[in-house]
Amino acid sequence: MEQEQRLWELLAMQHSGELNELELEELERLKNVFPDAVKQFNILNTLSFNAEKLSARRKEQLMDGILMAAGDAEIEAPPGKPRKGTLIALLLIVLAIGPAVGWWLLSARRSGSGQQEWSTIQVRKGSRSKVTLPDGTVVFLNAGSTLSYPNDFTNAVREVKLSGEGYFKVVTMAEHPFVVYTPALDISVLGTEFNVRAYQDEQQTEAVLISGKVEVILKDKEQRRFTLSPQQKVLVSNEIRETTAADTVMKLKPAAKPLIAVEKVLQDAKDSSFVETAWVENKFAFRNESFEVLAQRMERWYDVVIEFKNDALRSTNFTGSVDNESLPELLKILQETKRFNYTISSNKVIFY
Repeated sequence: MEQEQRLWELLAMQHSGELNELELEELERLKNVFPDAVKQFNILNTLSFNAEKLSARRKEQLMDGILMAAGDAEIEAPPGKPRKGTLIALLLIVLAIGPAVGWWLLSARRSGSGQQEWSTIQVRKGSRSKVTLPDGTVVFLNAGSTLSYPNDFTNAVREVKLSGEGYFKVVTMAEHPFVVYTPALDISVLGTEFNVRAYQDEQQTEAVLISGKVEVILKDKEQRRFTLSPQQKVLVSNEIRETTAADTVMKLKPAAKPLIAVEKVLQDAKDSSFVETAWVENKFAFRNESFEVLAQRMERWYDVVIEFKNDALRSTNFTGSVDNESLPELLKILQETKRFNYTISSNKVIFY
């Protein structure tokens, strides 16, 4: 097995032009010993596999991308510290899934001597993905999201970093709390189901509890904490400013809502499903959202760029939901509520 891993390493080094004469001779010998592995590597190259340049012989650096067609993916994260052979095996599993993968960036990174190694998964716009973490926790990732987790994930605290939107089904482990870090707030749980929406280009971060109990820790000077009950959500502004140094009063920019709001989740009138988590079932749901906010979500959902030529449209509010509808079909539904014109050219939509 060690020799086969060495073959993969030499193949990757050859791909990046790093082999010397001795290593080339070693490579040719190992090719004869493991012909099937050579065939697998050639398949990866055919499918536009790009190995990250290896700067040191035995360091575990691999994967800066798999670019394939849009769709959903389901990947099982390897437990513990991944060896190169494990990473290659994972790549082969991903490729076997075919066009259902979309865009993934899965990497093991060493930030310094003695520091933690993290693996990172990215989902491109237009895709949604499902990931199983080493402890069995299942995470659904929405379009344009990034999830990172340490390779020794099952240590005292199970921690992940999220940018974007994720729906978590956390496996209960009483001695190992599960923590989600986002720029605006952190969520601490033992075992439950909840949704976190933390896109850095949106005005709010949102945590929605479906079942169980979660503690939300706000990242302000007071480190305020909130405990949510099932079917509650907390909204926290991503754009805040301090108005008085004495009492640390924080306000939104613009000040449309308080910094923090705890509300009931929204339900779809058609089937009583939760609007906030409808995306997990591949439904695009919206409740009293301005066209400007809705357009931002549409850009990620359909992987398009949207431009408004009629600024008055931005403040128009819409309510509804669609299930697996194309962008033109969604726009036709919106036109039944508000009259507007649009053009679609390639991946750009212009509203008039």
